[in-house]
Amino acid sequence: MVKTYFLLAPHLGLVKIGCSKDPLGRMADLRTMNAATVEPLCITRQPEAKVHAMFKRFRKHGEWFTISPSLVLYLLWLGETEAAERIESLLQDV
Repeated sequence: MVKTYFLLAPHLGLVKIGCSKDPLGRMADLRTMNAATVEPLCITRQPEAKVHAMFKRFRKHGEWFTISPSLVLYLLWLGETEAAERIESLLQDV
């Protein structure tokens, strides 16, 4: 089953929203392939296309999206409190 994952690049203020049959493995690969520090946020069963459509106005490039209060609210709706708090802390630093 394909799952949607959220990967945070905190110093860039970006979140990658991608999908994979092995989201933990994919996120591990992306951590080693990226020049920027990235950290896993969460994994959900929500369809990737639906999530991309919800945040299309925050799209920076490809599957990378600018962090936003809307993302915090969405993560809270998913029940991902720790991920939402992590994003919210970055918004406060801006």
